[in-house]
Amino acid sequence: MDLWFFFETLAKCWRSFVGKHYDLARRMCNYWANFIRSGDPNGQDSTGEEMPRWEPYTPEAPYGMLFADRAEFFREQPSGIMKFLVQQYFNENLKR
Repeated sequence: MDLWFFFETLAKCWRSFVGKHYDLARRMCNYWANFIRSGDPNGQDSTGEEMPRWEPYTPEAPYGMLFADRAEFFREQPSGIMKFLVQQYFNENLKR
C-alpha cells in the first residue's frame, strides 16, 4: 500500500482516494526526491511551503516521521521490541 504513496501513483491504484491522500503522497514523494537529490529529505513542498523537518535517526534519538493525515516528526520512544531491533541493526552494521 505504501508504494502508491511513495511513488505518488495513487491515480493508478484500484482503491479510491480523496484530496488528503494525494497531498500526503505528494509530500512523501517530495521527501524521497529531496533525499535522492541531496542526501537530505528536508526542503520545500512543491507548493513552496517548508515541509516538517525530518531529523536524522540515531540510537540516541530514535524518532521518525509519522505519515498520517499530515506528515509530522514524531518524538515518542519506540516500544521495547523496536528498541531491541534497532540495537541489533546498529550492532550488525557497526561490525562492517
